[in-house]
Parts: sequence; C-alpha cells; structure tokens
Amino acid sequence: MSASVVLFLVILLVAFLLFTTELFPLEISALSILVILVLFEIITPQDAFECFGNESIILIGSLFVLAGGLKRTGLISGLESHLLRVSKGSKSLSFLLVLLLVAFFSAFVSNTATLAISIPIVVSIAQRFGDSPRQWLLPVGFASLLGGMNTLIGTSTNIIISGMLPEYGLEPFSLFTTSTVGFPILICG
Repeated sequence: MSASVVLFLVILLVAFLLFTTELFPLEISALSILVILVLFEIITPQDAFECFGNESIILIGSLFVLAGGLKRTGLISGLESHLLRVSKGSKSLSFLLVLLLVAFFSAFVSNTATLAISIPIVVSIAQRFGDSPRQWLLPVGFASLLGGMNTLIGTSTNIIISGMLPEYGLEPFSLFTTSTVGFPILICG
C-alpha cells in the first residue's frame, strides 16, 4: 500500500469520526477535510472546488434560500397553523398529516425541494408539541423518499432509469409506472 493510500485512509477515518461525533459543525468538518485533501495533494484545487459550481449544488442551496423566504413571508407559519387546525391540535394526527403531505408533494416535486420547504414547518410543529425536531425529521425524510418513488418525476433515479430504457429496446416509464410498486411500499412504510 502506497503512502498516499494510507494517508487517504487516515483522512477518511478522521472524516468519519468528525461526522459521527459532530465535534465541530458538519460544514466546518467537510470543508476542513476538503482543504486537507488539497494540501496533501490527494486531489487538485480545481477538483476540490469545481463542485461548488455544479448546478445541482446551486439548485439545492437555492431551495433552502426559497424555504427561508417562505418562512419570512409568513407562508410557512400559515401552513403550520392550518395543519394544526385541521388536526385539532392532535400530535398523532399532525404527525400523520405531515407525513402524508410530504409523501404526496414529493411524488410531483423533487425530494430535495419538498424537504427544503417542509423542514421549517416540521421543526416548528415538533417544537410546539415539545418534541425534538429530530424525532420528526427522519420519518419525514423517509416519507419524502417513499412518496418520490410513486412517479417518474418524483426522484431523479426514476428519470435516469426511464431515460436509459430505450437504449435496451424498452419503453420509457410513463408518469405513474412506478406507482404499482411504489404505492404499496409507501403504505407499508
């Protein structure tokens, strides 16, 4: 094993420890590891920083900016109030409604966009019930994944697979092709 491979494995172990212990904020750990990889010439500066110009990264960042704007305008608090009114203040019903709404929207809007917009609502509702937002966010993430499986546009994976099917002489997916498998999984999830 070469010295650069050993060095990379050590850096990988340090990264794993930093991410799992959250000794520092995750963004600080991630950027520090990136800088260390460049300093030890494991990757080039160009390789390290070209991802920041990637349109997917910019899109994800923009969605969180959009979510922040929705929160500042009061739209999110309005949605939160409406959801609590419909659930009559029931924690269980509120939780179920949040999961169903996230699953529904993620079938037609990207999971990332759905979560960027719903996270502030979920955090606020969880706090109203005296719960840690972490208790709500993992199931909400799963609801988004399960909902996204139900349509062609719900997740980029379905779009990529559908685009590759003609190369193998197969018909691409229609909008709801994946629902026959996705919907039962959503119900069980």
